Amino acid sequence: MNTKVMHLIVVSALAVSSWEAWARGGGAGNNNIPIGPGISHPSSTSVFFRENPAGHSLYKGMNLQLMGTSNDDTPDVKTAGVGILYGASDFGVSLGATMADDGNSATDEEPVGYWGLGFHISSISTSIGFSGMVTKDANDNTVNSENVGLLINPGGRFALGVVAYNAFDEVSAWGLGLNFELNSDWSLSVDAIDHQNSDLMEIWPGFKYASPKFEFAAGVEINEGGSGDDEDFFISLGIKPWSVFSIQLHYQLIQKYYAGLQISF
Repeated sequence: MNTKVMHLIVVSALAVSSWEAWARGGGAGNNNIPIGPGISHPSSTSVFFRENPAGHSLYKGMNLQLMGTSNDDTPDVKTAGVGILYGASDFGVSLGATMADDGNSATDEEPVGYWGLGFHISSISTSIGFSGMVTKDANDNTVNSENVGLLINPGGRFALGVVAYNAFDEVSAWGLGLNFELNSDWSLSVDAIDHQNSDLMEIWPGFKYASPKFEFAAGVEINEGGSGDDEDFFISLGIKPWSVFSIQLHYQLIQKYYAGLQISF
């Protein structure tokens, strides 16, 4: 972890601690979509993203998640997935799998399995989570990766998120984010992902509006370094028409298009 990222974590953690007494209790209750990559504002519906795995502590009850994505590119890879999420009190777990198809049977990818768990420690107002994926490569070798995340003061006016990607091997990237709940409806966040094997830095400023039946999040993805500086916008919608169903729609977040349906039991 480089010195720049460490300084950001220390300064952000001090800011969260300083404001916690004033900030307690400001969070919005509906959390079916993240803001951007979900480092500081993860969702309660995700199995398949690179969100902060500490967000598993937000899961409530037994849920079935169905999803589909398309990158609308050449080749146009389409992915379908199914997952099970369960949460009780301050603990949550998930299991899921996806299958991708690019229309060419010679290059179809192997299925990918996903897992995750997280728990909240009330005494220090911190959630801890772990997530991972496992698949096979072209040579039938097992490929796996595990992530570790912290979420400090979730549900408070200020929340700090930290994620180590591929944490149990050589860390491939560090994620850091700060979320600010303006009130029970509106949130602002800035997440950043610093890739360790290149000079690529992703910066994701965004905002979110949340009500009991509808959520909307949007922002900008700014890529600095890597193959060249560029930026694009992202949009997320969360719709909950009935208590047992919720729908998640994303543009330019996971792939170009994403649709998810969660069924609660």
